[in-house]
Formats: sequence, structure tokens, C-alpha cells
Amino acid sequence: MAAKVWGTQQRAAEEIFFQNEAVSLCLLVNRRARTMRVVDFRAGPTHAKRLFVLSLAQREGMSKVYTLVERDEVQTWLKLGFAKEGNIPGFYARSDAFLLGCSAVPGRKPAEPRDPEEIPVQSEMRLAVAGPAPPMTAAQERMERTIATAKRGLKEGSDTLPHAKIALVSEASTRKAVAAALRSGRALTGFEPFGRDVERRHFVATARGGFELYASTESQECFSNAFLELLQSPKTEAEKLATAATLRAFCEKLVGEGVVSCFSLAREISVTGLRSVAASEGVVISAGQEGKMKTALQMIGIVALVLGYPYHLSYLGIDLGVVDMVHVGRLLVYLSLLFSFASAAQYVRLFAAAVEAKEQRRDGLSA
Repeated sequence: MAAKVWGTQQRAAEEIFFQNEAVSLCLLVNRRARTMRVVDFRAGPTHAKRLFVLSLAQREGMSKVYTLVERDEVQTWLKLGFAKEGNIPGFYARSDAFLLGCSAVPGRKPAEPRDPEEIPVQSEMRLAVAGPAPPMTAAQERMERTIATAKRGLKEGSDTLPHAKIALVSEASTRKAVAAALRSGRALTGFEPFGRDVERRHFVATARGGFELYASTESQECFSNAFLELLQSPKTEAEKLATAATLRAFCEKLVGEGVVSCFSLAREISVTGLRSVAASEGVVISAGQEGKMKTALQMIGIVALVLGYPYHLSYLGIDLGVVDMVHVGRLLVYLSLLFSFASAAQYVRLFAAAVEAKEQRRDGLSA
């Protein structure tokens, strides 16, 4: 069933089809978020494809262009000037989807694509700072405390989350909630279509204390995936706990429906922002091991979750007994989350140290 676009969103979300001898594309334009997703029906890194995509994005006032492809198409889009920004495990049921994107600044001539060897991979970036790092600033210490609190919450929070209930709601009710959230400035999304030929469902989650949160899923049955969107972000500590409980309830519901991959997209303001500032400041970026460990643990954990049954295992003649692969997969995914926190903390700390060191050198030269 094709996703419906509400009457009030006709101008905010649109599909544009383009086909000639060189390219065949479907462009999903989201004018509210100023993003455009490219669905490519004809493989190959042609210059006409890049020129058309970026020119149309600039004409429509888009700030971001992205595409989802399988692994064998990643190099094609790298050659077109796109950069890796992430991946969605299990998006195509038996394979991952890779998210690649590029900026499209209105009024600026599309830049020529760079050599793929020069394009950094965000998940593998690490800052290399010459010499010992200076003492942490007050902002860096607050960051460390925040990350430590998040790690404790990961371990302890699952037992203290409130119970959340999820119920289907009509499009009319959801439309009113979206309009109210947009007026208040708290809307994270307008529940615009993300893909083609999908089924869109709307829900409301409730918890004690009067908590209410509208959410929506967009599913592709052929791939057993689900795109999950929350209408608003939490503001108070109680809302944060209730939102976490809502996410857990949604995951349990979707797993019960046979969904293999559940994912969400959000504006990334930490690593991408640091990446842009680092480039402008001339900070050296080199590869690290934490991101690779995180990715490896995620992949192995997802394989274990897909297997999803208890198996009787032995190793070198030692009987290991019955091992539940679901528990193994969850453990590995949780471990990858810890690597993500550690990697992010180190990345931000080294970035701040590098910028401060450069400022000190600049001040010394001016003096």
C-alpha cells in the first residue's frame, strides 16, 4: 500500500520522476526538512546524474541530498561526490543499506566530485593531536560527566523505566497532533513519506503522569524493515524515561510482527559539526580502532539476533551447552553501544584540545 500524503503536506513532500537515456531517478523531496532522497533505477557514476540531482536540489531549495544503497553501489556514489554517513543494518532483510549524502547549498554551483580516496569515512575518523593533551576545560569535564551518567543509565535504566502503552490512532488525530507540535516548534517530523510503496501507521504512546507521545512507522513488508519516527523529543527527566519506555515497547511490538530492522533518522550535530569545523581549522584526522570495533560488534550481534534460536555448541571438544543467540546478540549490541560512547568522548575531547592548541599558537604568533 502506498504511503498517503496529507492534504496539508502536499507542498512539503513530493515525488519527482526523471528519466532519459543517461539516468532514471525518483527524487523524494521533503521541503519542510529541506532534504531530498535519491532512488536510483539505473546504476553507474555518470556526470549527468550528479549534475541533475544537485541542480534540482538547489532549485528546490534543498540543503541535503542523500541516498540509500547496497554495498556494491557505495563506490558509485562516492565517485559522484557523496560521502558515507552511516548504515542501516538489515534494511534489505539480508543485507545492509548504506547512507551517503552531500550538501546542496542553493545558488552555489555544484562542486566537482573528489577522488574517493580523499573522502573520509565518518565512522572511522579520529583526531591525531601532536604532543600531550592539555588539561580538560570546564566544558570538557561536563561532557565527561554527561557520558558517564549515560553509561550508568544504560546499565540501570532498564529496571526503572515506566510501563508504556501503544495504541493505533487515526490519521485525523495524528494530523491535529502534528499541527500543534509544528505551531509550538517542538515537532521533530511532520511524518512525511520516507520511501516508496510503503505502509504508514500512526500510534500514540501513553505512560503514567499524563505522558502522551505520537509516533509513526513506515514499513516495507518485502524487506521486513520499519522506519520509526517520534513526533517530539522529551524535555523533562520524566519524559525522557517515558520516551525510553516507548522505544522499548515499539521494538518489542515490531519484533513480534516479524520486523528485522527498525531504524530512525535524526539530524547529527556532533560529529558532522566537528568534522566541518575540523576541516576549516586544518586539524589532522586519522583513523582509529574504536569505530571499527563498534561496527564489528554490531555486525556480529545482528547476525546472532537474526539466527535467534538456542543452539547446542561445543568448542575444541568442550561442551558449552545450549546458547541462546538472542541473548548473545543483545550483549554484543550493548557492548557496541559502550564503544560508541567511548569513541564519541575521545573524539570530542581531542577535537577541543586540537582547536585550543591552535588558538594558543595563533595568539603566540600575534603577540
